[in-house]
Formats: sequence, C-alpha cells, structure tokens
Amino acid sequence: LLTGRVQRLHSALLKASTKIKDIEENAQRDALLGCYNRRYIVAVLEEQKRVADETGTDLCLAVIDLDYFKLVNDEAGHLAGDDVLRTFARIAQDNVRQGDVFGRYGGEEFLLVLPETSLLAALNSAERIREQVESYAWSGKLKRSITVSIGLTQYIPGESGLDLFSRTDTAMYMAKRGGRNQVVVEEPTVQFWQTSGC
Repeated sequence: LLTGRVQRLHSALLKASTKIKDIEENAQRDALLGCYNRRYIVAVLEEQKRVADETGTDLCLAVIDLDYFKLVNDEAGHLAGDDVLRTFARIAQDNVRQGDVFGRYGGEEFLLVLPETSLLAALNSAERIREQVESYAWSGKLKRSITVSIGLTQYIPGESGLDLFSRTDTAMYMAKRGGRNQVVVEEPTVQFWQTSGC
C-alpha cells in the first residue's frame, strides 16, 4: 500500500515538474512566432556579456529588421504580415548555430546573440540569413519580395548592454539608409586609454 502511494506521488511530482518546465519554456517564447521573446533574449545578452568579460571570448550582436514591413501589412493584411514574420523567424532559426540565440525584440525587429564568435564568423551568419530571406519563394498576397537589413557589431569588454545595442541598432539603420537588404558592420573602436594603459 505504501509503495503504491509513493509511486503515485512520484508520478504526480514528475508531471508537475514537466508542467513547470513547459510553463517556463512558454514564458521565454514569443507566442506568435515561437522564437525567444524580448525578455529572454535581453537576459541572454547580459549573461553572455558577463561570460565574455570573465573569459575574454568574443561576443557579437546582430539587429535584424524586415524591410518595408508596414507596406506588407498595408498591402496584404495583418494575417499575411504574421505569416511573413513566422516564416522569417523559421528561416533565421534554421540558419544559426546551436549556441546562437535568436529572438524577437519587438514588432519586426529581431536580435541575434552570437557567443564565442568572431566578427567575421558573425558576418557570415548574418549574410547567410539575409541571402536566405531574399531568395525565399514568398507567395500569397505579397506584392513585393521580402528582405532584411542587418546591423552587426562586436562587444567591447565592459560596455553596457544599452551601448552595445545602440551601436548595433545604428549599424542596422545605416543598412536601411544605404539601400536596405544588406548587412552593415560597426567595427568596435578601442579607446586610446585602453590601449595605452593610462
């Protein structure tokens, strides 16, 4: 009798543990797209900054924005816009490495955190995503092809997450102003006092 109760209790605890894990996983995901949400990706970025500061490993960040997305919604409707976002999120997730973290920052803007990644390797990843989006056979009510503008930069040890995001976001806007459908790299500059030891 006691053994049966212990087994039932163990089974109930296992089910509760599984439900809690599911709830935690769902809390990290964007409900519409299935990729990570803003809260989770910002937390990952802060954690990876800490790791980079402690280990000296490279860390890169990309800001990805869908070009002319408002026109997609205006011309094809919001349901078609949602389909474009879902398809883009799938394309992006299919073209990143296992250790990279991709998520929706807001609207049609996404972040890609690339831990332990040089700027050149990060550029290759960003360019691969850009090419896959451009060459995808978009269909349905869309009157235009879908492209993305990507800003990319490398973390400077000790800088704030806000500064890193701001530099990367600026690079993304440079990609927009430069004609869209491109990756713009903002190379980190090391301050004089950091190199001279002052």
